[in-house]
Amino acid sequence: MSRLLIIAEILAVSIASPVSAADSGFSGGIRLGYSVPWTAKGGNNGGSFSPTSEIILGQIPLWADAGWLVSPNAYLGAYVQYAPLLLHGSRPPVLNTLLNADLRTGIDLILRFLPGEGAVPWVGVGSGYEWLVVYGVGYLGAWEFLNLQAGVDFGAGSTFWIGPFASASIAQSSRGWVQFGVKMTFNP
Repeated sequence: MSRLLIIAEILAVSIASPVSAADSGFSGGIRLGYSVPWTAKGGNNGGSFSPTSEIILGQIPLWADAGWLVSPNAYLGAYVQYAPLLLHGSRPPVLNTLLNADLRTGIDLILRFLPGEGAVPWVGVGSGYEWLVVYGVGYLGAWEFLNLQAGVDFGAGSTFWIGPFASASIAQSSRGWVQFGVKMTFNP
């Protein structure tokens, strides 16, 4: 319970921070990375299609963000991600078809620490829906309960930020993705 109170306090301070024109408004971004799947023991959604590391080697996600800086410390937005899959059995593992893909969409909240500095660490939480298709094997749609994110943005000018990020998600079918990559953000 005390953790929940701390999170609520951070959020309240972030939203209550004084906002200037440069500290609020539209924010958009693109992320590029690499993801590996994970599945909890026995977590195949009760069906014959189990999107585990037995079938999927990884994916190359392209993630787009669009939202609003509600304060210098808080961002609320939506995301969409398209990720072609790398499948086991391909020698070498290649993107053998764009039909083998993962599509995710949802909303997220990102809390930024030390805004206005050259390096801005951040953490985020999100939730959404995922569609996973492996051509000739199966289709799986599942609610993504939780998506945890963290990273550091480095200023590359007054409106452009770039830096590393990592995320981990868990979906309805007791599986998810662990992702690492680069996040580019534009705050006009």
